[in-house]
Amino acid sequence: MTRTQTDDGEAGDLRDALAGDHDAFMRAVTPYRNELHRHCYRMTGSVDDADDILQETLFRAWRGLGTYAGRSSFRAWLYRIATNRSIDALGGRARQELPVAWEGQEDGLEPMWLQPYPDDPADVVERREHIATAFVVAIQALPPRQRAALLLKDVLGFSVPDIADALETTRAAVNSALQRARATVGHATETRSSTDDEAALRDQLMDAWQRADIDALTSLMTRDIVITMPPDPLRFDGPAAVVASLVSIAPDGRLDRMRLLASSANQQPSVGLYLPDDQGRMAANALITLGTRDDRISRMTAFRLSPGRLARHGLPVDLPID
Repeated sequence: MTRTQTDDGEAGDLRDALAGDHDAFMRAVTPYRNELHRHCYRMTGSVDDADDILQETLFRAWRGLGTYAGRSSFRAWLYRIATNRSIDALGGRARQELPVAWEGQEDGLEPMWLQPYPDDPADVVERREHIATAFVVAIQALPPRQRAALLLKDVLGFSVPDIADALETTRAAVNSALQRARATVGHATETRSSTDDEAALRDQLMDAWQRADIDALTSLMTRDIVITMPPDPLRFDGPAAVVASLVSIAPDGRLDRMRLLASSANQQPSVGLYLPDDQGRMAANALITLGTRDDRISRMTAFRLSPGRLARHGLPVDLPID
């Protein structure tokens, strides 16, 4: 539904909300909830933080609705609140004592707080590259206000004056922040394979893995492939080392004793990894997102997730052993 189609209904809902109708307020914010959540995730790199910040944003918007004067769109006003709540959260976290660095960054490791973002096939994201793991990691290397300026301008399309108003700064300061931020993250939006090609690569990987065909598995990887396992400070480089790391966690060193389920996260093909447990089931071990380049797999990021997080990715906690 386009912005024009919703304007009249939104205006009516806002009038009712100002009169104290909370249901009307929820109708007005519903079209923006998912995109606001993605924004909070990109700002923090954490789905858990995004959940909390979104709830605080909606609470503050409801409590402060009387201050909304209509000089900007309702969407822009919500983003102003969400952005500043994200900046506040980043400033209050121990991990932000050194906001431009984290342990292991120089070694090519992701921040330990990084979490994969669950995809919703029915939801339209701004661009695949702007939710991909590599981009979210690169964003985490920026100071919070630079991060906010880049996301508001280059991802969401807000004007420099709107951003200056949201961040309570000058247009010159916003332009300066954008210049520095773009120089830092430009490399993270490199061309990826098409969606269909990425899905085909994932399916080929799963097939080779389940057959324990090492030659076929390595043939699907770029020569400089990397696998990391946040929050653990582990990184393996090159096809041989990546395959060896997978074999090392396989029961009896046998890849075919693992189970894999196709999934998707951060608008990238992903794989749910299951290992046999002592209860006679296949228990979830990790969600692995796959980065691609030149029709090969160039990066694997293995996340350990709680049962609740697995469910958000459409993955079961366990599977029966065949």
